[in-house]
Amino acid sequence: MLIVYVGAVAVLFLFVVMMLNVNIKETTLEKVKEFRGVKPIGILVGVVIFLELIVVIGGWKFKENVLVKHVDNKLNGENLDLSFQNNLMLMYNNIIYQNSDTKLLADKLEIDLITKDSKIIMNDKKSKIKIIRKK
Repeated sequence: MLIVYVGAVAVLFLFVVMMLNVNIKETTLEKVKEFRGVKPIGILVGVVIFLELIVVIGGWKFKENVLVKHVDNKLNGENLDLSFQNNLMLMYNNIIYQNSDTKLLADKLEIDLITKDSKIIMNDKKSKIKIIRKK
């Protein structure tokens, strides 16, 4: 999968180079000035492609008090890791799930991004997941 992705980026790069049709003999000062305005856009595109490759190769790690909201559900934890190679979302350290009538406290939450299966885990096997119901 990674080889296909890198190949597609290489073909795109070659396409852009062919579209530029840069001929050194025909380059004048005015044409050089035209391309200077395009430089920031090229740098931005390069940075975006670089970040995409980092995400594909190593996943993405978010730190420091992550909050995920959906309708009236809130999921809060200290760390969130997304691994696209394994199709997993892993949230760990002080997990708090809240909706309108329930609060759940755990140490680790693992969600399969394809099947949507989830595992709620405590680090200490003797500890139990705490579920608090609001009345």
